[in-house]
Amino acid sequence: MLRRNFIEFHIHVEDQGHFRGNGHLILTTKRLVLVNRDDPSWGSFSLPLVQTFDEQFEEGMAGRFHINAWCRNDMGLLPNNAHFKVWFNQGGGLRFQHTYRHVMRRAKEGLDFNGIIVEMQQPDFMDPFNGFGPCDEEEVFFIQPAPMMQQPMMMQ
Repeated sequence: MLRRNFIEFHIHVEDQGHFRGNGHLILTTKRLVLVNRDDPSWGSFSLPLVQTFDEQFEEGMAGRFHINAWCRNDMGLLPNNAHFKVWFNQGGGLRFQHTYRHVMRRAKEGLDFNGIIVEMQQPDFMDPFNGFGPCDEEEVFFIQPAPMMQQPMMMQ
């Protein structure tokens, strides 16, 4: 639902080591995926939102926004707890922060995909999001309409 290009990230996975990458992130209603475009030996990390904690949104030197957080292991997808940091190289931090906090809160409350998408289509979410203004050409934000429930077909 949100793709943000031109990021740098650093992940320290306990007992596995440090991983650094440049690429893009994808925020869904369940995960934050960090995609590495630099190193062909590993491609991405998938961090479940419900296992993420101690998130800090910070503005560093020269106004470069970053997120600093922890993620608990996720039944094999992430072998151990991990500390991660993501830097936004071309702005857009406020739009990301608004979206991330909303999705994170609702995912931890157990709201399903359809519920989150319906909420994000409402003015309470979209007005502040649009108020931050465009950050650059490299952000893609999309919300597809929630799929409608199909009525069961009746046999004749």
